[in-house]
Amino acid sequence: MSVNKVILVGRLGRDPETRYTGGGQAVANFSMATDETYKDKNGERQKRTEWHKIVVWSKLAEIAQQYLKKGSLLYLEGRIQTREWQDKEGQKRTTTEIVAPKVLLLAAVAAQPAPAATTWKATPRPPTILTVVAPAQGTPPAALKSPTKTFPSNVSVTNRQLRLQSRPKGLVAPGDLQLAESPVPELKDGQALAKVKYLSIDPTMRVWMAADSYLPAVGIGEVMRAVGFAEILESRHPDYKKGDRITGLTGLQDCVIVDKAAKSFFQKLPKIPFVSDTVFLGVLGFNGLTAFFGMEIAAPKKGETLVVSAAAGATGSIAGQIGKIHGCRVVGIAGTDDKCAWITKDLGFDAAINYKHPDWKEKLAAATPSGIDIDFENVGGEIMQEVLNRMNLHGRVVVCGFISGYTKEDPNMVSLGTVIVKRLHIQGFLILDYASRFMEAATQLGQWKMFGKLKDRETIVEGLEKAPDAINMLFTGGNTGKLIVKI
Repeated sequence: MSVNKVILVGRLGRDPETRYTGGGQAVANFSMATDETYKDKNGERQKRTEWHKIVVWSKLAEIAQQYLKKGSLLYLEGRIQTREWQDKEGQKRTTTEIVAPKVLLLAAVAAQPAPAATTWKATPRPPTILTVVAPAQGTPPAALKSPTKTFPSNVSVTNRQLRLQSRPKGLVAPGDLQLAESPVPELKDGQALAKVKYLSIDPTMRVWMAADSYLPAVGIGEVMRAVGFAEILESRHPDYKKGDRITGLTGLQDCVIVDKAAKSFFQKLPKIPFVSDTVFLGVLGFNGLTAFFGMEIAAPKKGETLVVSAAAGATGSIAGQIGKIHGCRVVGIAGTDDKCAWITKDLGFDAAINYKHPDWKEKLAAATPSGIDIDFENVGGEIMQEVLNRMNLHGRVVVCGFISGYTKEDPNMVSLGTVIVKRLHIQGFLILDYASRFMEAATQLGQWKMFGKLKDRETIVEGLEKAPDAINMLFTGGNTGKLIVKI
């Protein structure tokens, strides 16, 4: 018998099968698939799936039978065991399996306690591993049937909502988002009532307030669109029960109705002890996925120079760390000395430029003596123009966002003459384009985070009424890392 240690992250191919030995010891068997992405001889990206036979014993076998299901994402540590045995006909057989003494169920989105109601702070957190949340798209349509049976809610709460009253000019002003109250609606068949606990604050929210884009603009008088994490309080929905946790387009409000016809807009999450939910709003949520696929477009190579703007933000900080994983020299651009210190000392960036210093352009030139091969662009405007000026021939520019123009009528675009002279390749992208590959990306991000290759930080604001101020923080540089509102 030969034994080798192994660590795997993958998905269950079938439900575990648990049996008991003659001595009463439980043993469970299941199959597990792991995905590997590689480039073939033509340079095309391919995916290979490998299947493994897993064996767990005793208490772990009983837990596996109770909690693990086909499709679950797992992290496990074990040993490869090759056994020789004889079948009933006396023929010699060989079985290779992985005996796993440690199995962790990986899962998806939410958050953690914050400071006092009128304050905020950045809160670093130790690495955790969980599954990714599929992003929600659009506003759930109504799903009324005839006849429709209603059920009075047993939850005596008033639903506070932030509704869009006027389209902002510049930063969000008092009155643009109006706090309103309404009774919790009665549940209908096929619906569940959920209490929103955490809200993800993202630059795209400012775009949704202004005009149609990849999603329709939020209508005047409607609840402001936002991704959130919630817990089911009551349910007449066949897929949810009280206590279930979900993520999706909850909107800026205390409570949300989850409708049977809007299944694709919400994702049910497993409960995982000792794990902070907020990781699913950042590293293993939209921001991590955006950084992952953006850097895939960039196709970084060892020794190349990567520049990331808004490098201390939720997406830029992850993109830069992915660049380091691939062996790049990574230079980040941020707006304070503290942020520059964080991305260099904690995240491992090779250099950081504070663009508010008067000599920032000279410092960028000094930090990129061999020019720039990749620009992961989050800002636009003057910062993007200066980076383009330092790009090498045939450089790659991945356009994730233009946050410098979101609060201005002037979009703050750049001159594209440099693109012709330097023969640059520029590509924009939307995370929704990669929905079919979210599990693949989540698996890789989870592995990197588990082994300490990805670190993050959060800025948490407390109170639904503070959400407008939190949105503005994205554009005034008030946050470091992922920005979250705790309700």
